[in-house]
Amino acid sequence: LRVPRGPQRPYRTNKGVYYIRGAAGRRIATRQELLEIYQSAQALYPDEMAVEDAGFADLDKEYLLGLRPRLQGLNDPELLRGLVNMKIMFDADHPTLAGLLCFGKDPQSLRPYARITAIRHRGTNVTEDFLDRREIAGPLERQIREAQDFVRRHIPQSPAGRALPIYPFPAEAVDEALINAVAHRDYFAPAQVRLFVFDDRVELASPGKLLNSVTVELMRDGCHMVRNPVLFSHLARLKLATDAGRGVPTMFSLMSAKGLPEPKIEATGIDVRVLFRFR
Repeated sequence: LRVPRGPQRPYRTNKGVYYIRGAAGRRIATRQELLEIYQSAQALYPDEMAVEDAGFADLDKEYLLGLRPRLQGLNDPELLRGLVNMKIMFDADHPTLAGLLCFGKDPQSLRPYARITAIRHRGTNVTEDFLDRREIAGPLERQIREAQDFVRRHIPQSPAGRALPIYPFPAEAVDEALINAVAHRDYFAPAQVRLFVFDDRVELASPGKLLNSVTVELMRDGCHMVRNPVLFSHLARLKLATDAGRGVPTMFSLMSAKGLPEPKIEATGIDVRVLFRFR
């Protein structure tokens, strides 16, 4: 018997219970599992949800209008209607999560984990002896650009003082992973993006599991599924992201062109990690 996957997932019993079926039987679905099913069915995008503890005053209007010039000159009702249509505002009172993260004056005051922790470790091991540490906050454009600058300041110029032909290291490969980490992370997860630079490698961790139908192998082949479409569209307008699924393949080609080990991507179940080795 073959039962096709239905278009209105998730389904519940006549008593209102949602179950997850596993190899050993069934169990009641957790809240996180239901959110992931809604997302994979494209019935719910987390960045389109209202931030109920925020209002229009929490958005940086000057920054917003600078990036959306066609909204300039509109009266307040027209501006609000435009922002709702663009899914920057959910309604007259609350911004969407994407609106807050992309255009908020201080997004971390309301969503403290929506940030990047960047650490330059001394040597090749995790220790408390940091050469540098930054908690990178603000709207997403600022976070990405400051994190990119952090990587470029702290990547060793040559291993052990020896100049090799592979150097300088292709920081653009890390840029691709960084943009993916910010654009596709799970913003419901109580964890920040983590960026670690060592003497011999860069490690990046993005909170959240892969969407249900996505695998690491599909990512390598250019599979393009978006968890946060409004947020991703904003980064594409800034030319920080491309809506073509080329980010991960570009990472591999940039490393290969320098004769460096290919990036290692691991989906742990709680986050997605990417490792770049310098040698």
